[in-house]
Amino acid sequence: MSVPETKLYNTFIWKQDYNRKSNNTCRTTLIGRWFTPLDENSALDKAAAKRAFDFFVGWFLDPLVYERYPNIMRQKVGLRLPKFTPKNQRLNYYITQYAINAPPSTKPSVQTDPRVTIGYYRNGVPIGVQAPSFVYYPPGFSQILNYIKNKYGNPLSYITENGVGDLDMGNLKLPNALADNGRIQNHCSHLSCLKYSIEDGCNVAGYFAWSLMDNHEFGNGYTLRFGMNWVNFTNPADRREKLWQMVF
Repeated sequence: MSVPETKLYNTFIWKQDYNRKSNNTCRTTLIGRWFTPLDENSALDKAAAKRAFDFFVGWFLDPLVYERYPNIMRQKVGLRLPKFTPKNQRLNYYITQYAINAPPSTKPSVQTDPRVTIGYYRNGVPIGVQAPSFVYYPPGFSQILNYIKNKYGNPLSYITENGVGDLDMGNLKLPNALADNGRIQNHCSHLSCLKYSIEDGCNVAGYFAWSLMDNHEFGNGYTLRFGMNWVNFTNPADRREKLWQMVF
């Protein structure tokens, strides 16, 4: 039995045995990212924004819901798109970006197939709030949730990650690290947009902030602090509550 077959068999046994006993479910988590046209009057940029979503999110979500890749991916990628056997059926959201139509590339690849250039700025102005880790745009949170509701049949959804990081290159003073007003603003604004989406009918059952504590971040190591609790990386037992705990 091959490794993939073994994993599939073990998943099958888990679902048959554990689920039956506990009434729990096993699901996937997707990286959610929203896109808006850089030029809102440009039909090409509007199409580019939709194309970007299909290539970044629909690539995984369409097969889970419709058992096929997005139409635009099948048109643009053709035979280079691998076939899959659907077996299965949560969302991490951090950012929204501008999408600009891009010409076809002479070297097709996963980076060039969408024919989209993405970015955070329009004429030098950021799409939302400039944070040390990225630019975040809370209205995009509502927009992606409503899009999923309308396109994918309003599935039961959990927001498994959302948050913002503070830059720490080893010189962030403890009082500044604990006064995380930017994180409070980030979560308040996103929770407000989530509330509106739920009122609009989006089937969202849970929201999990990233993260409980400062930790080793994927791609950034210890240079970004996403935690709601401060951790001394040279002595991890030394942990402090940040300002957010007086708000939430």
